[in-house]
Amino acid sequence: MNELFDVMQSADVIIGIGTRFSLGNPAGESSTLVNINIDDTELTRIQSNTIPLHGDARATIEALLPMLIEAGAEERESPAEAVAAARRLIAYFGIREEEPQYPILEAIQKGIPEDGFVVWDVSQLGFYARTHHQANHPKTYIDPGYSFNLGYSFPTALGVKVAQPERSVVCVAGDGGFMFNSSELSTAVRYGINVVTVILRNDSYGNVESDLNGTFGGTYETDLHNPDFVRFAESFGAVGMRTEDPLELENLIPRALELDTPVVIDAQFGEMPTPPAHQFAFVYHLPWTQPQEGLIQS
Repeated sequence: MNELFDVMQSADVIIGIGTRFSLGNPAGESSTLVNINIDDTELTRIQSNTIPLHGDARATIEALLPMLIEAGAEERESPAEAVAAARRLIAYFGIREEEPQYPILEAIQKGIPEDGFVVWDVSQLGFYARTHHQANHPKTYIDPGYSFNLGYSFPTALGVKVAQPERSVVCVAGDGGFMFNSSELSTAVRYGINVVTVILRNDSYGNVESDLNGTFGGTYETDLHNPDFVRFAESFGAVGMRTEDPLELENLIPRALELDTPVVIDAQFGEMPTPPAHQFAFVYHLPWTQPQEGLIQS
């Protein structure tokens, strides 16, 4: 992921289409940002060197295309092949080899049919999926957006399945997030809402634990006392499965989907270090993260 950040830092022009740049501005200060957004408050907030284009994304792009043709863009060789090759290289050398989350995400994606829905909760892998999940069909990737609602995914997945009963729906949650609305297993079993739920269990609020350890050098009240999730699911009349290796999800998810009944898969997630992102390096040196007399023990 950091390799892509480095590429964008060196770019002459960055085109943003309907984006809030919520993770910060990835462009270098010398870059020109062409910012297309229907919200005029977002147009010049990100980069001082900005060409703002206020309007609907589709309408603005359609208006730009004839101008690009007139400027001779059609005569340029398409960069699609070069971009695809760069993505493959980054995925293999910069991600697969260095980021332990990627093989697990890949296993989950391989287990879900291409037209299936995946509903993500707020979790360590859920955050990672925002920038690495590969969606093959529109609107099949669902997460809580900027609200970051812990516990969002399971009841939302039930709603997705009710709306699209003929398509596969997989919910992916951490153990802490799942327990927020775990009683909805009763609803799933009672009404035959056949969602497969993957619980990535690390017996803690793992994302909070990671942030506290990384920023403050210690945690506070992040451990969880969980039930046996297989027996918990079975107590509602659902099917429970378990794996100690999350890479097995590639095989377990298809098996669970074939059962056509509510299924809970307890997958041990374990400790998962988060790769540092260059654009957030400044956060770890802010005054409130440093030891202060009477506040943080040095």
